[in-house]
Parts: sequence; C-alpha cells; structure tokens
Amino acid sequence: MTGDFRLRELAPSSVARTSFSVISTNSFGMRDREYSKVPLPATFRVGLLGASMEMGWGVEDDETFESVLERRLNDAAIAAPFERVEILNFAVAGATPLQQMAALERALTFDLDVVLYMEHPRELSRSTDHLASIRREDVEIPYPYLREVVVEADVPPGTSQTVAERRLAPFADEVLLWAYQRIVTLARDAGAVPVWLSGPRLEPFGTTGDEEGPAALELAGKAGFEVLRLDEAYQGHDQSEIVIAEWDRHPNALGHGLIAERLHELLSDRHDIVPLMAAPQDEHLVVQDDDLGT
Repeated sequence: MTGDFRLRELAPSSVARTSFSVISTNSFGMRDREYSKVPLPATFRVGLLGASMEMGWGVEDDETFESVLERRLNDAAIAAPFERVEILNFAVAGATPLQQMAALERALTFDLDVVLYMEHPRELSRSTDHLASIRREDVEIPYPYLREVVVEADVPPGTSQTVAERRLAPFADEVLLWAYQRIVTLARDAGAVPVWLSGPRLEPFGTTGDEEGPAALELAGKAGFEVLRLDEAYQGHDQSEIVIAEWDRHPNALGHGLIAERLHELLSDRHDIVPLMAAPQDEHLVVQDDDLGT
C-alpha cells in the first residue's frame, strides 16, 4: 500500500507463489526481469501499463505476452540505429485507468520510446470507481481537475463507496477522457509514442460483451492515442483453451502467446511507432518506369 493516489504497487525484489504460478518482481517492483534505470546505448524502450492480465496473473514470469514479445523482437533483425529492445512491465493487478495514469509519471523516468496502454472492460466505470475509493479512504488527490470533479459530484472525504460511485457515474466519460489525454500528453512531452491497445476479450462464461468498449475506443482516438486493435488475437480458439481456469478468465500461456503474436504482427506494419524491423532486401528487385514517374 502506497498511501498515495496509486493506493498500491508491487513490492520490489519479491517472490510470491499463487495457485497458478510464481510471480517475481525486480528491484524496481516490476513483474519483469532486471533492467538498468538508464538504458544502454542503441536500446529501444517500451513501457507497458496495465492491470492483472498485463502483469501476467496465472502464468510464469517468462510466459507473459510482454516477455514473449520482447524475446521475439530481439530474435528478429533490428534496424539501425537500434540493437536491442526492452519492454518494461509497469502493470499492477487491479490497476484502473487513473492508477495507470499515475504510474506513468514514474515509468517515464526510465527513458521510454513507446508507452503501451491496454484497454480493459469497464474502462469508464473503473475510473470513477477508483476516484470513489480515494474519497472513501480520504487520500489526497494531486490533480486539480479531479478535485473539482469530486466537489461538483458532492463526494466529500469519507463518503461510502456505493454512494460515491453513484454520484460520480455521470462524470465517467469526461474523467476517462481527461486521464487518456494526460497519458498522451505526458508520453509525447517525454518523447514517447502513446499507443492504446484494444484488449482481446475473455468474458466470464455465459455473459455478453463489454458495453463500455465502444465509448472507450472513441475516447482513446479523441485523446490522441495511436490505436491498435487486438480484438482478433484469440480468433480460431475456443475460450476454454485460453483461460487459466473455468472460474478465472485470465489468459493462460497460450493466450499470452497469441496476444504477443498479434501485437508483433501489428507493430511490424507500424514503423512510425516501433522502427525496429529491418526492411527486407530483395536481390531481384526490378525498377519499373512507373516507379520513376516516366
């Protein structure tokens, strides 16, 4: 527990055994391998924000999709001036959009080139739910805009969670848009490209899709994110093949591998986001007159 707006973070240099896997953190409190604070020369750095799925709940340390993607990128031909890629995992189980926004402020001190933000179900309501928790616990709000929101919504410190959530619900769209815009602004001001990823869905069995998804997608575009759609990552696989347990919808190692594969495909076509893929050389290239404009 942090006692500040983030409420919680992962303990550094820790090892915990769950019913599904072992979760290890590095000296910075990331569920990831060890990195230096300052990257080596010729290193391209990506920061991943997220919650339990991105943190890798249910899979081993080396099975998270960011770990798989990092290895795959480094095994490929990397274009100059880069020689290696590092993906730093700043995800914390249960983190809401507002908590991920706050986590970005620390993440950017690691000299990132790209910031990946993964969308989750209930993006809008989870944002105001966190604000309700902050007021319930009477934690200081460091952001003037959010202080104005809780005053306008009549949510004084100590308000119960249920009452606070109900009063803040009408502000969900504007609160999420503000959080998205702040993430985009912070990233771009630090020289990093902000990317919003639509999360592939593993809904609880027998339920329908996320009704807040379309609104979150629209707000992400409005905020200025580069948007990549991962909706088809699980295509061709039954949900039962991918979840870690019937009662837990987090993806297993197969699911994480499919996310890494889809994300690699998307990034391969976006050299403006990740300029890592060396262009293929065609020894039999024939230049046509049309190519020269004649």
